[in-house]
Amino acid sequence: MERAVTYRNKKIKPLFLQLKNKVAAMAAQVKEFTKELENWKGKYQKLKQKYNGIQKELDDIRIDNQKLSEEKNIM
Repeated sequence: MERAVTYRNKKIKPLFLQLKNKVAAMAAQVKEFTKELENWKGKYQKLKQKYNGIQKELDDIRIDNQKLSEEKNIM
């Protein structure tokens, strides 16, 4: 048998320190991953806007092409 103070100092305190350090490391990883996720979201939004702009231009060009094709058939 060992005394409660000795048990606490030799077993419990080191265990809690390990747990505290692991939780702190995991919290830092979560923060880092969150920041990286926000960066990817921003990049995705920019690409999506660019894609939508290109899609709109393509639709406009298709309409112009159709009008020109109709004019060609009339002539």
